[in-house]
Amino acid sequence: LINVLGKPIISHILKQISNLEINLIIVYNKKLKKYQFEEKVKFSHPDLNINFLCMSDTNGSSDTIYKSLNLIFGYSFNSIVNYIK
Repeated sequence: LINVLGKPIISHILKQISNLEINLIIVYNKKLKKYQFEEKVKFSHPDLNINFLCMSDTNGSSDTIYKSLNLIFGYSFNSIVNYIK
């Protein structure tokens, strides 16, 4: 994890949204499992309702977003395109 001012970037982001009452889903690459990513985030931010979605290797950012939306919401590519229009 990349640190800025002594903390991982994800911690700075989560701190900024900590006052919002939202259900958060963090999508991350399976390579972060070996660094106990979920455990560290949960420990650092126990006040947030965070769900995690560990993704296997994907073909870049857009593929990760597409697959994540499909897993979370059951979207198909056509429904995403129609929603954007």
